[in-house]
Amino acid sequence: MAIFLDKEHMVQAVRDFSVQVGADLVRLKVDAKRYTVVCANQDCGWRLHASVLPDKVTWAIKSLSEPHSCHRLEHNPMAGIKWLAGKILDQVRANFEVPCQSLVDLVLDKYGVTVPKSTMYKARAEAVKEIQGAHDESYGHLHIIWINEGPANPLTFKRIYVSFDAMFKGFMKGCRPLIGIDGCHLKGLQWMLAICNSPRWKPTNFPLAYAVVSEESSDNWDYFFRSLRLTLATAERMMDFYE
Repeated sequence: MAIFLDKEHMVQAVRDFSVQVGADLVRLKVDAKRYTVVCANQDCGWRLHASVLPDKVTWAIKSLSEPHSCHRLEHNPMAGIKWLAGKILDQVRANFEVPCQSLVDLVLDKYGVTVPKSTMYKARAEAVKEIQGAHDESYGHLHIIWINEGPANPLTFKRIYVSFDAMFKGFMKGCRPLIGIDGCHLKGLQWMLAICNSPRWKPTNFPLAYAVVSEESSDNWDYFFRSLRLTLATAERMMDFYE
């Protein structure tokens, strides 16, 4: 009798088994106390039944029919994005930009599952999200400018302006006395990025400052320009001091 730490651990083990043997499983009974699955092939008699133990935490497989012998599925629906993300977690943690084709080959060699590159792309993004956390969660940890909008939504991100010392020093010493301003919406977020660039002597841009704001508005643009003006004034005074 196989015993598992909890229901999630047991369900993951069943999913791993289904992918390993190339079977598509159908859930017959799933509740807080029972978990029964059968092979999707109606001609197959494979069946697994598990239930929770008296401690109401650990689970155990109570019955398991003969070994699964159906034809192996090349494209297994049990190998979903969540499952793939868990299997490529170490590779993605080592390199967030690991090529999707390399991950496709890895899953094929290790688990015998053929996965489209489009699916693997989503799985890699899910793995990055699991490692780093969602953007909303990450920004939620920043101790920056917040506004109070009442008891229903007491803390809401408003804006942040960033210009490092090396940025305005590089601008004063290595860039033409011209700046360009632009803005864009951040993919997957309801926020906007405003950025100030300066052309160098070579045909490349040099970032001077940027801001992330909650929305595109006159108030936020005014905030960005006031902060940029202060940055330039500070840079000028610092350069006079260095000289």
